[in-house]
Amino acid sequence: MFKQIHAGKIKVYDTAADDFKKELTHEEFKAALPAGDFEVVNWKLKEDWIYVKDRMIFEPRVVGLCPVIKVKTTGKVYDLCLMFYPELREFLAGYKVTKKDEPRIKHADDVFYFRYFSGTIYKETNIHNRKIDDYAKGEAAKAEAMRIEVDLICIEHGFWSK
Repeated sequence: MFKQIHAGKIKVYDTAADDFKKELTHEEFKAALPAGDFEVVNWKLKEDWIYVKDRMIFEPRVVGLCPVIKVKTTGKVYDLCLMFYPELREFLAGYKVTKKDEPRIKHADDVFYFRYFSGTIYKETNIHNRKIDDYAKGEAAKAEAMRIEVDLICIEHGFWSK
């Protein structure tokens, strides 16, 4: 993926805002990369939850991916950049993935399409643009993530009862 970014085939955006408005230049992206060896240790997803009235369900749509990297020499972990998922799909569809217990998963794009991942909510759109860990820590942060998830379920059920 990093080769594709360096070749200019994948646009990358600043992680300070999740609206895909601040595209990073090639120089800015290179400056964000650590000097030493690093590894991608996690991925953050930006999703929109859309209510599909005809089918009466909430449907999550992946909008962006953010590689979380760890610098091997210092142990520092940080968000590298934000990438617009619809622009990545062609690249991800060309990257083969083998998952023995799940025959539907053949390419990296399938992981996101079939939602073959687990995660924790770390941010909800809010007027302060804060992440959960900006105002809650530890068990309180886990409880807040669960509250958001339950709120989504309650909203969906509320549509069914109308």
